[in-house]
Amino acid sequence: MRKLHSIICSILFLIISTVAFAQEIKINKSSQQEIIGGNIFYIHTVKAGETLYSISKTYNIDANIIIECNNKDDISISVGEILNIPKDISKDDRYFYYSMKEGETLYSIFKKTGVTTEAILEHNSNIRNFNDISVGTYIKIPKDSIKNLEFSDKKNREIIKTSLAIDSLRTVKEPTSYPYLEQEEYTYTKVREANPEIIKRNIKIALFLPFYLDINEAINGKFKKNDTAFSRKKVHKKSVNFIDFYQGFIEACTSLKEQGFKITLNTFDTAKDSTVVKDIIDKLDFSQYDFIVGPPYASNFKLAADKAQIYGTPIISPLSESTSTNLDNPYVYQLNTSEETILNKTAEYIYSNFKKSNIVVVYPKNYKETSEFKLISHLEDSLFPKNKYSDKVDIMYTKISFDKYKLYGVKHVLKKGLENIIIVPSKNKSDVYKIIPSINALTNSYDISLMGLHSWKRFSSLDPSTFFKLNTRMLLPYYIDYKEERTKEFVKSYREKYMSEPSIFTFRAYDLASYFVQAAARGPLNDIAYKYYNNELLQSCFLFENNNDSMGKENKGLHIIHYNKDYSITKE
Repeated sequence: MRKLHSIICSILFLIISTVAFAQEIKINKSSQQEIIGGNIFYIHTVKAGETLYSISKTYNIDANIIIECNNKDDISISVGEILNIPKDISKDDRYFYYSMKEGETLYSIFKKTGVTTEAILEHNSNIRNFNDISVGTYIKIPKDSIKNLEFSDKKNREIIKTSLAIDSLRTVKEPTSYPYLEQEEYTYTKVREANPEIIKRNIKIALFLPFYLDINEAINGKFKKNDTAFSRKKVHKKSVNFIDFYQGFIEACTSLKEQGFKITLNTFDTAKDSTVVKDIIDKLDFSQYDFIVGPPYASNFKLAADKAQIYGTPIISPLSESTSTNLDNPYVYQLNTSEETILNKTAEYIYSNFKKSNIVVVYPKNYKETSEFKLISHLEDSLFPKNKYSDKVDIMYTKISFDKYKLYGVKHVLKKGLENIIIVPSKNKSDVYKIIPSINALTNSYDISLMGLHSWKRFSSLDPSTFFKLNTRMLLPYYIDYKEERTKEFVKSYREKYMSEPSIFTFRAYDLASYFVQAAARGPLNDIAYKYYNNELLQSCFLFENNNDSMGKENKGLHIIHYNKDYSITKE
């Protein structure tokens, strides 16, 4: 599967290389370097106009390696995003690279690693005076000579990261008759200023996640208290995203406790087993918790949600895009925004901001049979309440079939001297790849603004520069601005602690914990959470709403992302 993925990515990059900028933007190699997992990496910050293909050419490294080293799913990158790019020498798997620090000598390195001074000098011909080595000099340490496992290097940095989380779970408390891991309260010597009236209560949380600890133990042997992450061989792939999530949750709790909030977190390993989930919830007193998070899988979540409703305990669905439990359980909070909500909000945004512009719907064949038809239907209901175009002659609105009239037809309905708002109601890749580049060819002659769909962000073969040239706006439920200081601080802290980059699941859990703990500290969560606002979230935009009091609450908060023609990105 990985080989197939590499072949597909290579083909995509070859295609992109033929449609890249006519005049390539010059990219300078980053002067910032760091050692991560024993290998040397350039730390590259993505700038406007750069693509993964052009970056890979600059650093003379296969783009697929950049994708793998940064745990990315595709080739899309964002302005301000930080990429770890391995140096050529890091391909040599014989060595662990170490950066000399202030006051260190080869003898101190010997004490740490067990590798003799003679062995280090033998493999570092550039060192001539071993008593005078500059701070920051990279020392090659032969891996087969390392005696101390703390310096052992693993190729997969994800293994190190996830193993750290498994250690922290296992060393808290051995499981009882059911997978239960009780997280004790943290203690801090330094507490930042906070409102004592808000933080005086102890917030109790139950977190249900499938860590698959039994499988991980079967792979690696039983986890012992003094084990290091470096002694792990591998981590069960189904647990990786959930361990990312857990670590984001812990980071948020740690930050809040430093501010003075009191939190008790009880963590449960559910695997993906309804029997295990039922066993846990049967023995658990839901009434003692301020809120419950998970389980993430829909069938297991309903088991927990049904009991939460009996006790009136708020319960959060963290990852599912839609939960049928929302229909009849007022205590459910659905974190993910449904597609229907995103389409309706997009239509409302167009109506509120562009009804005086020239609105053009360029639709593909059979689009009325897709979910995106709701976007057009909702927009027309707003523009023409009586469903008669002639009722509002001042509104410029046209629908045109791209399959029937092609680019010539689109050009015919555009207007010069006005902003032309283009809507392509489709999440079908072939439709988008066919229509969007064609419209892009008209940007030199007309003022065009494209209204994009959130699903397009997953289309790896769509040249990112197209969004900028078409002055694109998108409504997105999640967006990470890597230029923001708090995001930079979080990424830096996370990288230092786990030797890897936080994933989208890490950011999501961090926001979830930050939001709901602070809301719960202000009073009963069901009275406050859907009204509470927090503008310091890293990825999310929470705005919980329901249609009536008997239904659960869905997150309907969206970021408005604007890809400006000057290759900057603004967020509302």
